[in-house]
Amino acid sequence: MPVEQSAETWTRVDLYCDGLGEDSTSCVGYGDANDLDAGMPMVTDCCPDPEDARRLALHAATRAGWVFDMKLQRWLCPACVKLRDTLAAR
Repeated sequence: MPVEQSAETWTRVDLYCDGLGEDSTSCVGYGDANDLDAGMPMVTDCCPDPEDARRLALHAATRAGWVFDMKLQRWLCPACVKLRDTLAAR
């Protein structure tokens, strides 16, 4: 059986929660910085085509409850969206 090899280049897209704070590092879902198992909320996808990787990562993020906040101009994970909405209701 013949085996063909080809060089493929894949693009990986990682979407991180930017949080609500001014320093863009105060994500509510991040948890304890000393807890190595509590990773930063992230959505990842990879594809051969960079545009497809971006599109699929953003689609997965919105399906998971992530929101792009137009006022803050950043992506927020579901935990930060919930906090933002709670603070806005006050």
